[in-house]
Amino acid sequence: MRVSVHFRGLCATGFLLLGVLGCGSAPPTPVHPVRGQVLFEGQPIPSALVVLHPVNPSAGKEVPPPRAKVESDGSFTLGTFESRDGAPAGDYIVTVSWWQSGATGKGGRQDDAPPSNHLPSRYSKVSTSDLRAHVEAGDNQLPVIRLTK
Repeated sequence: MRVSVHFRGLCATGFLLLGVLGCGSAPPTPVHPVRGQVLFEGQPIPSALVVLHPVNPSAGKEVPPPRAKVESDGSFTLGTFESRDGAPAGDYIVTVSWWQSGATGKGGRQDDAPPSNHLPSRYSKVSTSDLRAHVEAGDNQLPVIRLTK
């Protein structure tokens, strides 16, 4: 009898912990869907990287910056904890970089060169980027980000 009561207590504690922790852990900070498009000199920049840096980071919260890889049409969907899961609400400084290799695959001198950012460097640094974004609770469509030389 005593073993049965003890066993039921352990089971109840286990179920309580599962309920608190959950089977699949939810993000510690709520995120909201965010889509956008980025163009350089009016053209899409496939495989560019868009990153949102919080203007006022939450103290004590370890939240990675929302980021996205740009598609062939210039569109992107941000992800924070997982690919395309969205971004926390708030104001952001946006950085964009477009790293490409000059490699030809023919074994020439260019093949040894490291990839380089094909955008003006001001867009890839938080300290010099003039790009801003605001994310609200709910579905977000950012204005087109238009980059120039």
